[in-house]
Amino acid sequence: PRSSNRRGRYIEVLIIEQEERGANTIEQTGVDDRRPTTNETKMKTMMMLTTWMMLCLLLNGACAQAPPTPQDAPAAPATEDAPAAPAADAGDQGASGAVDSAETAEKPETIGEDCLPNENNEFVFKVNLWEYQYEVEGCEGVAPTLKIKRGVEYTFVQEDVSNWYHPLGLAYYPDGAHDGVPELEEPTPAECDEEDYMCNPGEGVQQAPLYCINNNCETYEDWNNGVTSGLDVYEPVFQRPEDQWVEEGGEGSYAVKITIPEDSKTAEFYYFCHIHSGMSGKMIVEDPAPDANQLVTPLAADYYGPPPEEFDVACGTFDNVTMFHTEKDKYCPDMTFVCDPTGTPFSQCMEAIDCKMNAEMRVKEKEDNKLALFMEQMIPHHWNAILMSRIALKHS
Repeated sequence: PRSSNRRGRYIEVLIIEQEERGANTIEQTGVDDRRPTTNETKMKTMMMLTTWMMLCLLLNGACAQAPPTPQDAPAAPATEDAPAAPAADAGDQGASGAVDSAETAEKPETIGEDCLPNENNEFVFKVNLWEYQYEVEGCEGVAPTLKIKRGVEYTFVQEDVSNWYHPLGLAYYPDGAHDGVPELEEPTPAECDEEDYMCNPGEGVQQAPLYCINNNCETYEDWNNGVTSGLDVYEPVFQRPEDQWVEEGGEGSYAVKITIPEDSKTAEFYYFCHIHSGMSGKMIVEDPAPDANQLVTPLAADYYGPPPEEFDVACGTFDNVTMFHTEKDKYCPDMTFVCDPTGTPFSQCMEAIDCKMNAEMRVKEKEDNKLALFMEQMIPHHWNAILMSRIALKHS
């Protein structure tokens, strides 16, 4: 789930989906309303993003003030024409409050850190599009563990544009409907009484997400009617083109409300994305009932992907490039990327990431989608620049 290959597939899927929706619009209305999805606009967008990325690699600390780029883009290594940018103090923060790139470049994002709501009992969600996990404003890392109490209504705010195509859901086990496990619904699913799940919150207990669009929220009395409110209205809106999603959300945007009643036996459950699997995070009730349920199956240790190998830790890459070092003859036979290599750890790391880029850029041409080929080669190419910078920060 943390591989660069997944990033390429994900972006490609979004482009194909947008093109299909645009074609349907023309067929139904006779009007070409595909402004955000024309090839020209997409090419300009990709070039803008890649330009910002390269600028961030060259200018240490620029990422903290450049919205189109990830916060953890590292500084560039030295070249003959330009020396490496000096590392800033690890505690420095940019104008946006983002941690300086030098602090985050040598370690991966933390996962599952404890997270408390803000003063309004809100969790303000964003999506980290590099990790493909949710993050919450004011909380460290991705997929934070949300701490809540019984009898309190909490609001999950999905106003940030990164939430587009990522409608939140709540389930008793990771990934909800993606894995066919019970979700928080009204009434409680019968499966919660089965031995495989044992998640019934108690007879008559109502605990289910209430979905809101532009401050209009559903109620338990008319839960998920599928016409004017509920998940069956909320989720489809998230699959519309981005500009329509923003317009439909209005000033109140999108939110999900949840209350775990005082008499509930639920001690923990999960938030997840209704469209993409692998984006779950844990929720813990800090004051559970004395007879609270114990979930049958805990979150798998490798749910967020395997931990980095020892070689990756030594390189500072944290992107599982080890196999391109240990199995280089398989992926890059008879190839050398660093002339007259010294065999030092630095040299070995550079050879490994260059082999990774070379192997991942060897893709089949897609005659019906030329932008897919552009992205499938551009992404590993530019991701390699980030890995190079991480190695430089680690070893120089």
